[in-house]
Amino acid sequence: MSTLNGKTLESVHKVQGTKNYDVWAMKAIQLLIRKDLYDAIDFTNKDKADKSSCKKDCQTRTTIIFTLDNAILEHAKSATIAKKLWETPKGLFNLAEFSTHYFLLQKLVKISLKSHELITKFVEAIKRQSCQLKELDPIVSE
Repeated sequence: MSTLNGKTLESVHKVQGTKNYDVWAMKAIQLLIRKDLYDAIDFTNKDKADKSSCKKDCQTRTTIIFTLDNAILEHAKSATIAKKLWETPKGLFNLAEFSTHYFLLQKLVKISLKSHELITKFVEAIKRQSCQLKELDPIVSE
């Protein structure tokens, strides 16, 4: 944390993928609690919608947006409430999918030129495996 004009600023690095999702979630929750915005993503206390809850939802969405990487924001742009925005990275970086991601990545690394008759078949195999990875993890760059 750093200070600016005597005020403490929270440091929450943007979530970038499975490598920092858990730490991001922990810090983001604390940030939302500190700013009294956690209710917007925790629906255990369902109040009827009023002006203050709408304002709190907008403030919560703004806070969350500034902690997300641009690539993740692409998947969250349709989220109309803070709860949906909050669930976007969790859906992207589900640990069950992580093992599948790891398996596909291993498979990609093991593709060898020796096992393909032509260079074009080799390139096609790499492209096919890369597409499977990208479907699973939209953050994988092309």
